[in-house]
Amino acid sequence: MRLEHRNGASVAAGSSFERLGIRAIDSPVGTLLAVASASGLCSLGLERWSRSLVEDRADLPTPATRALLDRLENELDDYFNSRLTHFSVPVQFPEKASRFFVRVWRATMEIPFGETVSYGSLAARMGNPRAARAVGAALARNPCLIVVPCHRVVAAGGRPGGYAAGEELKEFLLALEAAGAGPGLRSHRSAQADLPRNPGTSGLAQEKASTPQVSRRDSS
Repeated sequence: MRLEHRNGASVAAGSSFERLGIRAIDSPVGTLLAVASASGLCSLGLERWSRSLVEDRADLPTPATRALLDRLENELDDYFNSRLTHFSVPVQFPEKASRFFVRVWRATMEIPFGETVSYGSLAARMGNPRAARAVGAALARNPCLIVVPCHRVVAAGGRPGGYAAGEELKEFLLALEAAGAGPGLRSHRSAQADLPRNPGTSGLAQEKASTPQVSRRDSS
């Protein structure tokens, strides 16, 4: 599903004035809203929470942003169907993000599929074991859910801990990865048997069902 939205102007992304592509992507957890420049993915989040972030942005796709969003959409489909463990889509972090936040996000991208670490452990990996709360604050502002897998960072003792998109979604993603992290990736159908109730069948699906459909064509 691709979102048609334009206001006739380019917007700043990264370190230069760039044209951005915006796309709504269907997924088992609801519609995801992706924003990309030619350099990389700028943001990915649940549409019902992310739409306000792009209301002042023009959907002015270029061949490069279309290709990147196509790649993202295909990789998300593979991820949710237990065929992919690592995203190859480049990420372009916000220019105004602090160096610490970017370090946390990059460190999070190094956590392997199907594994979890605690906030304190991630802080220790970064050389500052006392920065667990600061790590949590950075992850709460993660601009690219799933691709930057902040759901793999959990509270001490293995509890899921907080998640900007909701703990139910975090638990679903962790279960999805746990089901597919055995010897070889299993098919989506067999992996689904081990998953808890899909958040898409409860509140997320209800909101998705009530979300107006948008055009499946990029604007040009």
